[in-house]
Amino acid sequence: MDKGEKINTGNGGRNWSDFPEFNPNAAEALCEETEKPVEERFCVPAKEYPIFARQGGVRLNPNTGKFEKKTLSINETLGLMVGRTAELIADITGESGNGPAMDHVIYLDKSARPVSWMVEDFWDDFANKKQPEQTFLAIDRRVWFEWAGVRLISGTDEYVRDNNGTTMHVACAEDFDRVFEAMDKDENERQRKREALARIRALYIEGGIMNEDIEEIMRTPTILDGQNLLIVDEVSRSGSTLHIAKRLLKAAIPELKSVEGHVFWSDNTIKVGDDSQMGFAPVWYPEDKMDWRGRGVKDINPIYYKTKYLDDPTPLNRAKNFGSFVLGEPLENPDDEPEQPSLHLREEMYRMHEEYKKGHILPTVPVHPPEKMIEQLCDFGVEFVPVEQVGKNPRAYPNLIKKRDATY
Repeated sequence: MDKGEKINTGNGGRNWSDFPEFNPNAAEALCEETEKPVEERFCVPAKEYPIFARQGGVRLNPNTGKFEKKTLSINETLGLMVGRTAELIADITGESGNGPAMDHVIYLDKSARPVSWMVEDFWDDFANKKQPEQTFLAIDRRVWFEWAGVRLISGTDEYVRDNNGTTMHVACAEDFDRVFEAMDKDENERQRKREALARIRALYIEGGIMNEDIEEIMRTPTILDGQNLLIVDEVSRSGSTLHIAKRLLKAAIPELKSVEGHVFWSDNTIKVGDDSQMGFAPVWYPEDKMDWRGRGVKDINPIYYKTKYLDDPTPLNRAKNFGSFVLGEPLENPDDEPEQPSLHLREEMYRMHEEYKKGHILPTVPVHPPEKMIEQLCDFGVEFVPVEQVGKNPRAYPNLIKKRDATY
């Protein structure tokens, strides 16, 4: 990568002159294809990935027969990241068969934004068509539960009491739907709901808005009219965040042709008795929910967008100011982020893509993989054979996966 090349992190390209360069000679030294057999090629050093090397997962302990939390090998982690990126790309293009080809993708800030970086990196590897437009919305389940009037139990940020008042459950899609629909029965609540939807819709009106008249905004065509929309969330426990986002977009832009959802990371829950507890989220997901760093965008900050509009009162800036309650503040300069974890994560993703192209990473193939992925794996020397032939072939995909996951 040339110094000064623009790195697109969703806020528009920007020149990051200190973006670390990938060293192809160092990567080549990791694995010389001409000398190593296929079963030894899919191995990279964890020291090259200090962020991804921390990724955890829930795995079966063969000695106890129980599922336990553990730190994954770097080879399994990178294989999962590549495989799940391919799965998402197949959903976007429609190749997975889960839905139509998508015209627009919304990534939910903050933690789904890094997913968009991997999609950008791997798009040409796994897709044969142009990448659709993408935007970002900051829709948080807790915020929208409270907005709708779903009262979360103090100190939990996720539970609500059942009707009997003595038991509780994780706030879910049904809780939101119940109050969201009931808002139409009260004129003040109906108007509050209408305003929130108009603020979201304004962000998708081409060229912005001339005024903040709610009814006029709701009548104005949007760039999403007649399009298939995919909303991407990074993790899911109850599914409520993605459900809320889909419900809001459908209501704000009823002219959409379809609205689908995609969860990137599925290895984040573990059953404990009758309850589901959080397992592991993607490694860039912070332990401290108040820590905005590491995902290339800051928290929601209406003051930022108001200042931008006052300095430059264009229709587009007016729309962003009006809809700023679902917009994160862009990280315009990496120096504004203490320790620059977003920059370092982006570096590791870039290195991951380069090493995949060299055949050093064995991806976890999704159920419905892109055709280009299978073609590439065959070029890497991976063989897909009938079950009865797996034990006789060290290059068979299941055997390579077992070796990959056991190698640190």
